[in-house]
Amino acid sequence: MPSQVTVGSFRKHKGTKVVVLEVGLTTGGANAVRIAPISTAKPRTGARAVKAKTWVDDYYVLLDQATVVEAGELADRWTGPSGLKRDQMAAVEQEWRR
Repeated sequence: MPSQVTVGSFRKHKGTKVVVLEVGLTTGGANAVRIAPISTAKPRTGARAVKAKTWVDDYYVLLDQATVVEAGELADRWTGPSGLKRDQMAAVEQEWRR
């Protein structure tokens, strides 16, 4: 498992930039996390997504593509922001729980 996997942190999963939505899950007996892809491209109309502004760019958290994966499949973050700020993560969680 990568170092410091926390809710709101940015990581890579199979080459895709993702944000960690939930930790402490298990799948098949292994530690797991819920992740959602992030993108700088504006999502299609009607997609469940939350916009988050970072010092690098505006990212969209694509909630309709969220999935649970084994924590060991995550790679440490890429060069860029380390994750979402608390207020941004609160907006993502509010939309996610809706």
